[in-house]
Amino acid sequence: MDEESRSLLDWLSDEDYRLRVALEPVNLVAELNLNADEVRTAQSKYGAAARGMLGRGHRYDDVIKKYPALTLAILVGHAALAYDQGAYWDEFWSELGLGRDNYFENAMRRQLVPLLNKFKLARFTKLERQNQYVMILAMHAGIPAHCLRDLLQMIDSHLVQGREATGVALLEWLEEPGKQYRTNALDVPVRNFLRYGGEFAVDILDRIIEVVDAAVVDPGLLDSGLDTATTGLPTVLVDELVHQLRDHPIEWKGRRATSSSVQRRPALAYSVDDDQLVVSVPYPRSSPGLPWRVSFDGAVREVHAERSWGVTDGNHAPTLIPVPMPIREILLWHDASDSSFSLQVVGTTDPMLTFAADGTWIPRRDALKDAVWVIHPSDAELYDPQADRVVDARTDSGAPAGWIGWRSTYVDLADVEALQLRRNGRPIGTTHPVRKDAVPTFHLSEPVPGCRTQDGRPVYAERPWVMLPPSSSRATTKWRVRTRLFGQTEWISDDEWNAEEEQTCVDPFDDAESGLLGLFEIVVTGPLGADVRAVVFVAEGLDADFDSELRIPVPGGLSPCTAALGSSTSLQVSPDLIEFAVDKPERLITLSSDERSADVVVRPEHITMRTGLRGEPATWRTTADTCAPGDLAQDRYVAVRLPKGMDAYFTFVDGAGEVIHVEQARRKPGGVFETATARFADSARHAEIGKVVANIACETGNLEVVVLAVRPPQVCSGVRLVNGSLVFNGLLDSADLAVHVWPTTAPWLPAQSLPLDGDTLELPDDLVNAGELCCQVFVDDPWVLVEPPQRPDDTAFRVAQPGWVVSQDTGRTKLSQFLAGEGSAPEAVGAMPEVWSALAMLGFDSSDTVASRTRSALIKMLGQEPRRALEGLGNSTIALRDKMGMLVGSELVNRSFATTFTLNELHADPWFGCMVEISDLPSLHRRKDEVREERAETLAYLRDKGGDLLIDTLATGKAASLAEGCFDRNVFRLDAMPASQVEELLVGLRLVPGALLDADTRVAGNVEAFHQRAAWMRTGWSDGFAAQTSFALSPIKRACPDAYEIISARSEALRGVPTAQHPWMLMSVQSLTLAVLARLEAHDRIMGQYLNSGMLSAWAVMAQLCPRLVATDLLIAEALIVHFCRGDLTREY
Repeated sequence: MDEESRSLLDWLSDEDYRLRVALEPVNLVAELNLNADEVRTAQSKYGAAARGMLGRGHRYDDVIKKYPALTLAILVGHAALAYDQGAYWDEFWSELGLGRDNYFENAMRRQLVPLLNKFKLARFTKLERQNQYVMILAMHAGIPAHCLRDLLQMIDSHLVQGREATGVALLEWLEEPGKQYRTNALDVPVRNFLRYGGEFAVDILDRIIEVVDAAVVDPGLLDSGLDTATTGLPTVLVDELVHQLRDHPIEWKGRRATSSSVQRRPALAYSVDDDQLVVSVPYPRSSPGLPWRVSFDGAVREVHAERSWGVTDGNHAPTLIPVPMPIREILLWHDASDSSFSLQVVGTTDPMLTFAADGTWIPRRDALKDAVWVIHPSDAELYDPQADRVVDARTDSGAPAGWIGWRSTYVDLADVEALQLRRNGRPIGTTHPVRKDAVPTFHLSEPVPGCRTQDGRPVYAERPWVMLPPSSSRATTKWRVRTRLFGQTEWISDDEWNAEEEQTCVDPFDDAESGLLGLFEIVVTGPLGADVRAVVFVAEGLDADFDSELRIPVPGGLSPCTAALGSSTSLQVSPDLIEFAVDKPERLITLSSDERSADVVVRPEHITMRTGLRGEPATWRTTADTCAPGDLAQDRYVAVRLPKGMDAYFTFVDGAGEVIHVEQARRKPGGVFETATARFADSARHAEIGKVVANIACETGNLEVVVLAVRPPQVCSGVRLVNGSLVFNGLLDSADLAVHVWPTTAPWLPAQSLPLDGDTLELPDDLVNAGELCCQVFVDDPWVLVEPPQRPDDTAFRVAQPGWVVSQDTGRTKLSQFLAGEGSAPEAVGAMPEVWSALAMLGFDSSDTVASRTRSALIKMLGQEPRRALEGLGNSTIALRDKMGMLVGSELVNRSFATTFTLNELHADPWFGCMVEISDLPSLHRRKDEVREERAETLAYLRDKGGDLLIDTLATGKAASLAEGCFDRNVFRLDAMPASQVEELLVGLRLVPGALLDADTRVAGNVEAFHQRAAWMRTGWSDGFAAQTSFALSPIKRACPDAYEIISARSEALRGVPTAQHPWMLMSVQSLTLAVLARLEAHDRIMGQYLNSGMLSAWAVMAQLCPRLVATDLLIAEALIVHFCRGDLTREY
């Protein structure tokens, strides 16, 4: 061997050894921080060595095994410098000085994953399953420098819009369903990295945003020699970032300047204590008195964000709202502040939700670590696909409230490599890898009892510590620990630490003097993908002592209590002694240290209680709810929540004060004690009046607290109006009565909740002479917001009163006057949303002639603007079954929704959204060259919400599967089975929500119809109806043969079924027939004589009973007819 060859081999061996050591503490190959010259030099020398080895008879694998680290470095380095889809390998071999060799290339592909495993580097399993080798290499390259400018422009646009300055917020915005076009401006490597990069993508984005934020505040920073040590970014990327920020300044003004205008994001979470999924609704930055609208897959409700007591800077704690059932998406919008958000919940193909041990949601893109809560369908098991074994879970698995057929499971991941669902031996969804690399953690002391910040955070009297993991590599792992006041730019401390052989405990405040005060952000950065951050409120040295272990309900509020507050440091507390009267649940104190001060809420520990149907969300209260004796036999529970260290059991006490039943409680996480009310049912039935009492064992003695009052259901026997005041008769003897009051002349207004003090209530000025009132008395809670129902129930009383509601909106005032019977129908209001509220109040009972005239006038108003009317109904808080019934009953169902002006606005209900977007397709197709982005968004929305079948139907007008999932001989056999057996067979079909035309969704609609078959036969079906729907098939066949073919297929599925004896079996055929008739009329393909008033009335009943069946068939009919009339509007040419 000559000297030159020996020198080459020595260089290669030394470089490979250096890279091996350098790869040990990192997660991405990009963290080797090689510049372009180093990569090109390595490629050239590697190529020369490979040529020599192969010439001496070595195999391709021998070359790779001899220089494994160098192989990875040149492969990834080339992706960083010259990534180009389709040209990667040609250019790679050119840089090596070798001709393209497919065998060598395949060897490198084959060895890629083993090499990543060898050096314990990040794996991207989705790409591996797709054999996307070049894409994997590009992922390890991070963000190529030449792609940075477009990414910076997107980050700038994102932040200027007032969104959070975090990588997570940017990724969630980019990943919203139907918004895939947002990444079109980015180069392919960046798109892939953001899509598949998980924590690595978040870390790089956060580090880029951090540099941008600092440079906005101090532009001189760009000339200070930023490098990898100060930014955590590869040198090549830092240099390009500095260059771009110099040449193309961004518009964003930085965190400090924009923090007050940034609307907090809502978030999905799992309440461990309550075994309940919740969404945190943030306090609006503007017009906070107006409610958010929250849509759970189209079920819309209004939510008023609760104002935190004593808050003056707008940082109120979020309001937690239960997620009532398994859903695909939560939409939140607040029109007054121009804020809207979308949260994805259940993935149809991967129905597994994961949360950290504290209940924080873990995005699907992130790997799992340590321990997790998993929410998943109970008919699927958790297993480790890497070890091919069932995962052992903690024994106290639960069932999240409202999520029937789902399970909540706590899993320790110490011995788990990955998590996935499996049903009947078949894997479901994707693999969720478990990260085994060590990451820093935070050690927090116990919070100060009874104290919290104004926005609901715990208060810590001791500073937190950062625990750096031990180093397991020969190369030094460096960790940068920084601390600053939350929302500020300047760092209080900024230190770099080397990992040691043992875990290292680090003070993130760099040994600052005691007496720390404030909300601090602690950021620890190291290898990419391992960054951690914590936001902690510290009041160092604060101490709180209470003379009562537990405040309990007493007349007027909670039992009195005294709090003594002090500090063991320089921290000052004012006041330091607080007397809590019965009507004071909490007080504000001011803490000060040096030049800084902060307000903290002191709220002594108190009991909370709740009762409700098992599996349904229920609110924690401070006062006892009421329940009728017969209701105790239902599947209900009663529970109390107590501070740590207490115990409890329950007793039933009759009206004479005698304990007649004792029941032990089930202890649950979070200090919750619970028992089934059915255990007291017999005792309550005999006693008629009584109470369920929690017997609580405290350190200082025992307490008895009434948690459920048992009495006959009537809270009030009557209401009358006397001289502007409501007078109530037969009120329940309770100290916390209140009344919800609705003005029936303005049914769009929410109820006013007014406290009752005695049997007389003076009406507020805005309800005097406002027309008829509807009053519903209830037991209130002085410390918990009790949201009024959208509509009164059967216990409400109507109180006659002259007048109507006068508002600033002239149209509303005229509509209220008309509803009061004091004027003619307003002609100029059109399809304003309030018309739907009025129609919902009236219903469709044809026996009331006055209501029928009013209803006809309202329907005429809606007909003036069918498109606006459809959108208004979809965005309303009216229940789904009522929406579909009203759509049919109002005859809006057979109107056209087309418009020449299109705008992709937020749709609260996906079905209404699909109908609107389909009606836009002809206009968008005509203008496809001018509105490419809008059209792409519309098609993406239809695919996401409607499903692939909807797109296929729009494209071809035919889909054999459209006839599947309807009534057939198998459904007929279910009719003879016991109801319990049928429910057992069908429950699995409703577990996982899917797109509107997915097979399971269509089947679920037919299951709903099956359950309503008896009610349909009683209230909707008739011989005349059956004859007319059968007669309509001929005109359908002439007008749209494609639709007729699908109806015929459904009819064929009933061959052999005795439909004459069981006419309910024709429901799926008749539903589609009516849908096709209505949409053919809307598209001017048939006249209106076929869908007459009698048919519409019967169809409205069907829509009320089976809204999902009717909605699905209307969407199918619309897609079929749009294709038949317009052809393929989804094509790109």
